[in-house]
Amino acid sequence: MHVRRIAIADIPESENGAASWLMDTFRDKDKLLSDFHLQGHFPREGIESELSTAKCLANFIFVITLTALCTYLTLFSSIWFKIYVSSVCAFLATATYFNSRPSRIVSL
Repeated sequence: MHVRRIAIADIPESENGAASWLMDTFRDKDKLLSDFHLQGHFPREGIESELSTAKCLANFIFVITLTALCTYLTLFSSIWFKIYVSSVCAFLATATYFNSRPSRIVSL
Protein backbone atom coordinates (compact mmCIF):
# COMPACT_ATOMS: atom_id res chain seq x y z
CA MET A 1 0.00 0.00 0.00
CA HIS A 2 1.31 3.42 -0.91
CA VAL A 3 -0.30 6.51 0.61
CA ARG A 4 0.32 10.10 -0.36
CA ARG A 5 -1.31 13.06 1.29
CA ILE A 6 -2.42 15.87 -1.01
CA ALA A 7 -3.19 19.31 0.37
CA ILE A 8 -6.35 20.95 -0.92
CA ALA A 9 -4.31 24.01 -1.82
CA ASP A 10 -2.35 21.85 -4.33
CA ILE A 11 -5.50 21.06 -6.34
CA PRO A 12 -6.26 23.68 -9.01
CA GLU A 13 -9.59 25.45 -8.69
CA SER A 14 -10.37 25.79 -12.39
CA GLU A 15 -12.10 22.90 -14.11
CA ASN A 16 -9.44 22.58 -16.83
CA GLY A 17 -6.61 22.84 -14.32
CA ALA A 18 -8.21 20.25 -12.05
CA ALA A 19 -8.79 17.91 -15.00
CA SER A 20 -5.17 18.11 -16.15
CA TRP A 21 -3.94 17.76 -12.53
CA LEU A 22 -6.11 14.68 -12.12
CA MET A 23 -4.81 13.14 -15.35
CA ASP A 24 -1.21 13.80 -14.25
CA THR A 25 -1.95 12.26 -10.85
CA PHE A 26 -3.39 9.13 -12.45
CA ARG A 27 -0.41 8.94 -14.81
CA ASP A 28 1.92 9.09 -11.79
CA LYS A 29 -0.17 6.42 -10.05
CA ASP A 30 0.02 4.11 -13.07
CA LYS A 31 3.80 4.59 -13.31
CA LEU A 32 4.14 3.88 -9.58
CA LEU A 33 2.08 0.71 -9.95
CA SER A 34 4.04 -0.54 -12.98
CA ASP A 35 7.34 0.18 -11.20
CA PHE A 36 6.04 -1.76 -8.19
CA HIS A 37 5.24 -4.77 -10.38
CA LEU A 38 8.70 -4.63 -11.98
CA GLN A 39 10.79 -3.99 -8.84
CA GLY A 40 8.62 -5.53 -6.13
CA HIS A 41 8.62 -2.42 -3.93
CA PHE A 42 7.77 1.27 -4.03
CA PRO A 43 10.52 3.85 -4.53
CA ARG A 44 11.88 5.48 -1.37
CA GLU A 45 10.07 2.84 0.69
CA GLY A 46 10.54 3.19 4.44
CA ILE A 47 12.20 0.39 6.34
CA GLU A 48 11.68 -0.93 9.83
CA SER A 49 14.96 0.46 11.08
CA GLU A 50 13.57 3.96 10.61
CA LEU A 51 11.01 3.27 13.38
CA SER A 52 11.96 4.49 16.82
CA THR A 53 12.12 1.65 19.33
CA ALA A 54 11.23 4.01 22.17
CA LYS A 55 8.10 5.30 20.36
CA CYS A 56 6.99 1.77 19.46
CA LEU A 57 7.49 0.63 23.06
CA ALA A 58 5.62 3.65 24.44
CA ASN A 59 2.71 3.06 22.04
CA PHE A 60 2.64 -0.64 22.94
CA ILE A 61 2.58 0.08 26.68
CA PHE A 62 -0.16 2.70 26.21
CA VAL A 63 -2.37 0.32 24.21
CA ILE A 64 -1.86 -2.56 26.65
CA THR A 65 -2.58 -0.31 29.65
CA LEU A 66 -5.71 1.14 28.05
CA THR A 67 -6.92 -2.34 27.10
CA ALA A 68 -6.30 -3.66 30.61
CA LEU A 69 -8.12 -0.68 32.17
CA CYS A 70 -11.14 -1.07 29.89
CA THR A 71 -11.23 -4.82 30.52
CA TYR A 72 -11.02 -4.28 34.28
CA LEU A 73 -13.79 -1.67 34.21
CA THR A 74 -15.97 -3.87 32.05
CA LEU A 75 -15.58 -6.99 34.19
CA PHE A 76 -15.52 -5.48 37.68
CA SER A 77 -17.80 -2.47 37.47
CA SER A 78 -21.47 -1.79 38.00
CA ILE A 79 -24.14 -3.15 35.70
CA TRP A 80 -24.71 0.35 34.28
CA PHE A 81 -21.19 0.58 32.94
CA LYS A 82 -21.57 -2.86 31.36
CA ILE A 83 -24.82 -1.76 29.72
CA TYR A 84 -23.08 1.41 28.47
CA VAL A 85 -20.13 -0.53 27.00
CA SER A 86 -22.46 -3.05 25.36
CA SER A 87 -24.62 -0.33 23.82
CA VAL A 88 -21.57 1.57 22.52
CA CYS A 89 -20.20 -1.63 20.95
CA ALA A 90 -23.57 -2.35 19.35
CA PHE A 91 -23.83 1.21 18.03
CA LEU A 92 -20.31 1.18 16.60
CA ALA A 93 -20.84 -2.22 14.99
CA THR A 94 -24.07 -1.13 13.28
CA ALA A 95 -22.66 2.27 12.28
CA THR A 96 -19.64 0.56 10.74
CA TYR A 97 -21.70 -2.13 9.00
CA PHE A 98 -24.19 0.36 7.52
CA ASN A 99 -21.51 3.02 6.92
CA SER A 100 -23.55 5.71 8.69
CA ARG A 101 -22.41 8.73 10.62
CA PRO A 102 -24.48 10.50 13.25
CA SER A 103 -25.24 14.17 12.76
CA ARG A 104 -23.35 16.67 14.87
CA ILE A 105 -25.04 17.89 18.02
CA VAL A 106 -22.85 20.99 18.25
CA SER A 107 -21.00 22.33 15.25
CA LEU A 108 -17.79 24.19 15.95
